[in-house]
Amino acid sequence: MKGKVLIGELGIHYEIKGEGPLLLILHGWGSSTESWQKVQQELSSEFKVVILDLPGFGKSETPDQPWTIQNYLSFLERFIQELELEDFYLIGHSFGGSLSVKLATIHPELVRKMALIDSAGIRAKPKLIARIVKNLAEKSECIFMGPLIKLKRGIKKILYKLLRNTDYGKANETMKETMKNVFDYYVPETFLKESYPKNPDNRGNFLKDLEKVDVDTLLVWGEEDKITPLRFGKIFNNKIKNSKLEVISGVGHSPHLNATSPMVQIILNFFE
Repeated sequence: MKGKVLIGELGIHYEIKGEGPLLLILHGWGSSTESWQKVQQELSSEFKVVILDLPGFGKSETPDQPWTIQNYLSFLERFIQELELEDFYLIGHSFGGSLSVKLATIHPELVRKMALIDSAGIRAKPKLIARIVKNLAEKSECIFMGPLIKLKRGIKKILYKLLRNTDYGKANETMKETMKNVFDYYVPETFLKESYPKNPDNRGNFLKDLEKVDVDTLLVWGEEDKITPLRFGKIFNNKIKNSKLEVISGVGHSPHLNATSPMVQIILNFFE
């Protein structure tokens, strides 16, 4: 069954398949229901599986202003209410994983068990090339202006070319600002070596929410994940009470696409 529901002023696309206990899937940034249909098909033999296109993705409409993680949570609360979902199992991938964490901390009564797949929530240290580009660009502001201005422009072109191939580069302006807002919620990896930083603007609060999770949680991680590396999965495992980490070898950030059946079997074993 495919449908569309109006949440606020946004038309939201969703799909439901199967019978049994409810299971809600939240996709990652830049993804949609389309990339989860194979998983939905396999899980529908045991569950009534609900997948949706989050606002700004797939066939759902885009907000007219940039959103924060709180806006997505408020949307999700209304979506759950509109479709009368309760006492459900929850799967979240990447960005959908961080949103699942937020939902489980605010509404633990709704979630039976939760599976986080290569979840986002921790910001990795800048890659070497990004650090080099940033450093050179900064230095070109304060050293000899002539040839370094040209160098700076050249560096910018390289950086923009790299960005065009990322989720950020492909997004429209509203979703670019939304992505920045979401990243403000994530905790920088450098913070993990310190006590919680003093953040008057509430940046990096994801780690605190991670420690509030009181729902039985399965962590599934691709061993070769370069976007949210396995070391982050180990941090999740350490911070979330009653959590279990399962690693799929030879797989990157998207086990739902590249190791569908093994991932589904791990989830079924945990949920049942």
